[in-house]
Amino acid sequence: MGDEKVDNNSLEEKLTSEQLESFNNSVSNLGSVLHDEWRKTRLKEDGTYEPRIKHTKDEGWIESHGTDEIDIANTSFEDLPSDWQYENRASAYVTMSLIYEAGMSGENLDDSFVDKASSKLHDAWLDRNGSWAPAE
Repeated sequence: MGDEKVDNNSLEEKLTSEQLESFNNSVSNLGSVLHDEWRKTRLKEDGTYEPRIKHTKDEGWIESHGTDEIDIANTSFEDLPSDWQYENRASAYVTMSLIYEAGMSGENLDDSFVDKASSKLHDAWLDRNGSWAPAE
């Protein structure tokens, strides 16, 4: 995922190929974890999730499912259309970039870091989704 940058000097340019591979694996894994964590907030007693219907632009997914509607809450990360996987990976990319940058600069991963990182993650989400997201 290379379209979100942490600063003017891309994180990818600072990493060795092995570090970049580890970073990319971490982003993929975290994207799935973030989706599962979000789903937990919608878990019902019967083991299903309160539905969250969204539309997808993933033409291949639409063709294979016969609809552009997806219940993202009752769908595992692996089965999400590419645009909804992207949204989780984008958040994971921002999060992992902030962690890697902090580690490389020697910044402590303390409460202050978490507060700053959370704010930056939220700002990045608004950059991606602000055109449709309800005003705060």
